[in-house]
Amino acid sequence: MGIESNNIAAVANTAVYKMMLSHIGQPTVIATASATVITGVLEGVQPSFVTVRTAGGDAEYVVLGYIVSVTFPVA
Repeated sequence: MGIESNNIAAVANTAVYKMMLSHIGQPTVIATASATVITGVLEGVQPSFVTVRTAGGDAEYVVLGYIVSVTFPVA
């Protein structure tokens, strides 16, 4: 009996979700699978996506399954 790949993805998404919950309101840099880098303030976290408010005031939505890396810069 092995672990199904969809279960691994679900566990990874849950881990990212729980980690990001504790960083709401902090500066965030997110890199996605499509090589997009989003920088701004982490505004909200949902079980399937996060919301980042960029410096220009726009809201960017990122699906948890496409997040490759997350950085929380420290001043």
